[in-house]
Amino acid sequence: KITMKNHEKILLKKGEDIDIMGKLKLRIADSNTLRFAPFIERCEAGKYILRGTVAEKEFKWTPMNFEGFYYNIDDGIGTESLIVEKIEDRIIEKHKLEYKSQPQKVKFEHEEWGELEVMGFLAEKYFVGYPCSKFSDEISLISRGEVAKVLIDNEEKKTVFSGSSLLLEEGYELKIKEIDQQGSSVFLELYKNGILVDIDTVSSNNDYVYKSDIGSVKTIPIIIVHIDKIFKGTEINAVIVEGIFQVSQEYLPIEIGMKYGLMEVTDISADGITMKNIDKISLARDKVIDIMGNIQFRVADSCNLRYYPFIERNTSPLESLSISVPGTIIEGESVKITVSSRGGVIADAVVSIDGNDIGLTSQEGTLKYLAHAAGKFNVVASKDGFVSASKEIEVISRNDETPKITIELSNDEIYEGDIITISTVKALSGEAVAGVELFYDGKLIGNTSEQGKLEYVVKDPGFHKIKTIPNGFLPAEYNVEVIAREPKYVFSGLRTIPMYPRVKENMSFLVEVTNIGTAAGEKQVDLYINSSLIDSKKIILNIDESALLNFTYVPDKAGRYTALVETESLDFEVEKKSIITSAGIQLAGILIVLGAGYPMMKKIGKNGSRHQKKGL
Repeated sequence: KITMKNHEKILLKKGEDIDIMGKLKLRIADSNTLRFAPFIERCEAGKYILRGTVAEKEFKWTPMNFEGFYYNIDDGIGTESLIVEKIEDRIIEKHKLEYKSQPQKVKFEHEEWGELEVMGFLAEKYFVGYPCSKFSDEISLISRGEVAKVLIDNEEKKTVFSGSSLLLEEGYELKIKEIDQQGSSVFLELYKNGILVDIDTVSSNNDYVYKSDIGSVKTIPIIIVHIDKIFKGTEINAVIVEGIFQVSQEYLPIEIGMKYGLMEVTDISADGITMKNIDKISLARDKVIDIMGNIQFRVADSCNLRYYPFIERNTSPLESLSISVPGTIIEGESVKITVSSRGGVIADAVVSIDGNDIGLTSQEGTLKYLAHAAGKFNVVASKDGFVSASKEIEVISRNDETPKITIELSNDEIYEGDIITISTVKALSGEAVAGVELFYDGKLIGNTSEQGKLEYVVKDPGFHKIKTIPNGFLPAEYNVEVIAREPKYVFSGLRTIPMYPRVKENMSFLVEVTNIGTAAGEKQVDLYINSSLIDSKKIILNIDESALLNFTYVPDKAGRYTALVETESLDFEVEKKSIITSAGIQLAGILIVLGAGYPMMKKIGKNGSRHQKKGL
C-alpha cells in the first residue's frame, strides 16, 4: 500500500495547469466558478484510450463520467449523453440505447472574440453556428442538418517573421508578406495548397477574417487570426499572433434515418441530435462492441455484467514543436536554438541537452547554447500542450573544423523509385563542396557538381550507405532508409446483417478495407467462420481508396460462432428458425387479402467520406 499527501498548500488559480506528481496534473477552469479536474499530459504522438465509468446495469454517461465526450471546462459545458434505458439478460432492446447532444454557446479561447456555438458529436468537437457578432450574422449549421469539425481554437502566442507563414489546417497557410514603414499594419496573403486565395491588410490589435462556404451556408468565417503586435526593426520584422480559430470546410451532413454503426438518427433540429439503436445489442461477455463512430463498449469476461464505453484517440501531429539548430557546432562557440510550431516561434519552451535542462526559450522563441565539449548530443524541446521535438547535433573540435564535410539529402522520407539530390557541404559554413566522389553501397555513382549536388534514383528498399572520398577533407557517410512502395490494408467495422441471424437463413458479413500504403495493390480477402474458409473476395485499391466487402453465409445450425476477416473478428449467435403454425399462415393470408400487407422501405442517408469507396 502506498499513501501520498501534498507537503504544502496548493493554490487552485484559475486558468492554470498544476503539476501534481509525475505526469499527473490538475487543470483549473479559467472561470470565477471553481472547477478543476486531474489529467495526464499526453505530449508524445500516439494512440490513447479514454474510458467511462463501469456500469453493471442501466446507466447514463455524460462528460462528468466519460472523458471521451466533449467538455469545455472553462464554461462548464458538456453537450453529449449516452443512456442505456433497459437491459434484460444482457440484451439492450431496440431503441433502449439513446445518444443525445445539444448545441451550446461557448467562449472562443481568445475571449475577445466572444462566443460560438459548438456541440460534441460522436465524441468529437463540432462547430454548429455563430450567434450575432462582429464577424457574422446569426448562423446555424445544425438547423440545416450540417456540422463541421473545429480544427484550431487557441490563444497561444506565436511570433511569425516577415516572409514566413503561419501554418493552418487543410492546406491553408497565412503568409506575412510585408510590414509597412511605420510598423502599424501588415500585408497578409492566404494560400490553400500553394494557391493564393485571399489578401488583406491588418493593423495591430485587430483580426484577420477569411470567409468561405461550408455546405449550404455561404460566406461564413472559417479562419480568424488575431494580430496582437507588429514589430518593424532594422534587421527583423515580425508580428505576434495571439488567437487562431479555424473550422473545417469538410462538413458532415446529418439527417433523420442516417445510420452510424448500430445507431440511427431519430431526430435533428436546431435543438440538437438524438440517436437510438437500430436493433438489439447483446452484451456478451469478453466482447468489444462498435456502437457508433469511435465509441465502443467493452464487456468484462465475467458471469456478472460489467461494461463501459471507450474511445481511441490519436494526438495531433500538427500540434508538434520543431527545433532549428545547426547540425554541426565548433567546440566553445555559442549557437541559437529556435523552437517553433505551425511556422510561429514558441516562447517558454523547455530545452534540454542529453536530458539536462538548459533553459526556456525567449519571447522570440530562441535560446543560446554554448558548446562546451566535443561529441554528439540530443537536443529536446518540450512544452505543455505540444508534442515534443528532438534533434541530434555534433560538436566538433577546432582541430577538425577545416577538413570536415557533411552529406545532406533533399528528401525526409525516401521511397523506392524516388529521385534524390545528394549535397556535400562544409560542416560549419554550409558552403558547397564540388567534385566529391559519391559511393552508394560501395559503388561509385558520380561526382558532385559545381553546386555540390548529384541526383540519383534509388531502387532497392532497405538501409543503404552513402560515402564520400574527397580530396583534402575527411571521409563522410550517411545512412539512408529506402521505403518500399507497397499497399497496406486496414480492416475495420466487421458486422453482420441481420444482427441476430437464424438457422438456414442468408446472412451477410460487412467489413471496410482501406489502402493506407504507398502503392496501389491487389489482395484476396477471406472470410473464416470457426476456422473454416467460407467466402473470398478479390480487391484492387488505389492509395487512400476504400471498399466495403460483403460476404455471404447460411448457417446450418444454432449456436455461437466466430467470424474472422484478416485482423477483424466477431462473435455472434445463430438462433433457431421460428416455426409458423398453419393457423398463423392462414391469418397472414387473411391480412394480405384485406390489404394489411404492404412493402416497407427505409431511406438510408449517405455520410460523406474523404475516401473514394467501392461496394463489393
